Amino acid sequence: MESFLKIKKIIVFAFIFAAILLGFSVNDTAGVYAGYEAKYVDNHVLGQHVLTIVDETTDLNVTLTPDTDETYNPSDRFWSGIASVVAAGDNVFVAWRTGGQREPSPYVYVVVGISTDGGRTFREPYLIIDPTHPDGFVDLPMFYYNNAGELWLTYRVFGYTGSGEYAIKIVNPDGAVENIRYEEPVIIGNPNNDRMGCFVPYAKPLLLGNGRILFGSSNYANKQSTAVFESFDDGRSFHSLTSIPSEAGTLKTNGESSIVKLSDGTLWCLSRIESGYMGGIEESFSYDDGRTWTVAKGNLPDPLKGPGSRFTMINLKSGGLLFVTCYNTSVRSNMTAFLSYDDGVNWPYSLTIDSHLSAYPDAYQAPDGKIYIVYDKGRYTEGGIRLSVLTEDDIIAGKVSENSLDKIVVSKADYEWADIVSVNGAFESSLTVKKGTKLRKITENLPTVFTVTDSNGKQVSIEGVWTANNYDSGREGVYKVSFQSLLPDKLVDTFDRLQIEVTVEGGSGCGGAINGELFAVFIPVLLAGLFVALKENNENKN
Repeated sequence: MESFLKIKKIIVFAFIFAAILLGFSVNDTAGVYAGYEAKYVDNHVLGQHVLTIVDETTDLNVTLTPDTDETYNPSDRFWSGIASVVAAGDNVFVAWRTGGQREPSPYVYVVVGISTDGGRTFREPYLIIDPTHPDGFVDLPMFYYNNAGELWLTYRVFGYTGSGEYAIKIVNPDGAVENIRYEEPVIIGNPNNDRMGCFVPYAKPLLLGNGRILFGSSNYANKQSTAVFESFDDGRSFHSLTSIPSEAGTLKTNGESSIVKLSDGTLWCLSRIESGYMGGIEESFSYDDGRTWTVAKGNLPDPLKGPGSRFTMINLKSGGLLFVTCYNTSVRSNMTAFLSYDDGVNWPYSLTIDSHLSAYPDAYQAPDGKIYIVYDKGRYTEGGIRLSVLTEDDIIAGKVSENSLDKIVVSKADYEWADIVSVNGAFESSLTVKKGTKLRKITENLPTVFTVTDSNGKQVSIEGVWTANNYDSGREGVYKVSFQSLLPDKLVDTFDRLQIEVTVEGGSGCGGAINGELFAVFIPVLLAGLFVALKENNENKN
């Protein structure tokens, strides 16, 4: 009997010990996948594998499909858009979609460019992702790190029975290019076995720890809502968690959304509404880690608005929030970054990333605090992918510092499009005047015809007039005086070289207002007054 009790205790102890181990393994990604054997892609020939690592042996002049003359050569591209960015040490990865005359197109594929110098220069195409199936296409790439610090690239495959959301794990991403490895793509979401269909992550996910990840997505079962997808295994598989109903009705068709975590643990989801309706952005909240959500409502306070286009919002390491959007409700332009340090109640700091045609930002903050913002510039004109690398201090100051990177060209579909890079000393980029200085006094000494240099090294003569819509000579502050000109085709003032920053400083009493046309009136009146006073004084003496 005693020996039986001992055996029983041993069995119970074994069960308890096993349960403890099982409990640890559920929350330990390495434990769950300890037996996983990675398979790596080492393909350099287009058409032989979904993933092609482009090297000197790769022939880019292969046609996308037998029924088009378009090749994978960058010179054959008509457009580019919907980019994603991530950094690993000095390596910066940017992915975007292209292919066909314009979207939607059955020829769409994904291109990845890489920079090994922190984003200053790029090699592209570095990777090409395109299914070997003749009816398939891939799009909507998104880079992210999971809870374990692993770098993944997700993308959508469409058009045939293998459709779904796929992901590639990138191994040794901060190493030398020749040492970076890519695991075989794995399907992480399948429309055939998920009640809300294939999920499409348009923004960086929210990491909740212990292998749990949340992605906001379009809801293909009900477009008048936003789908929320969840992973418990650090991104190796996702399932639909819930959907967020919207008050926008039929103007809610794309669930392009960002989810962040507020300081009290509340989850905040911002999602797109079409055509700037109700401000173009709606919000919803979850108080139970994303399992249930409030009904999404629009008409949000400034600057939470957009024209019906993707934006992005991420948590920063400082505890702040970064929000990047096309700052208007009508046109995909005026890309602006905003900072909040009180959970989005106020957004006191902003920086214009690109005041011209620009859309679909994605953002990533590196461990060193640098903020990487990528976007497509003139999707069907320049067909450009641009990158800015900033700091929070840049956004607080409202200008890009000398140590940061401003609108770096990752790729262009049409390199005839050029930026004005210099005004060749025609005027200074900033000046300071006393309060009371009229705009006419400032502009009468500025040239109306001068020569600029563009990014292709071409000298171009331009003619125009100087204007400032909000200039107030009686109010101290910083104003923009702009040169309005009908620029030649394919020339853009991307870097705002045709602007002067005018600082109006306060003067002392009336002296601050004695300038320009007032000066010519004030001095004669003053002299006349002195003459009369002296005359009266002499008469009194006599």
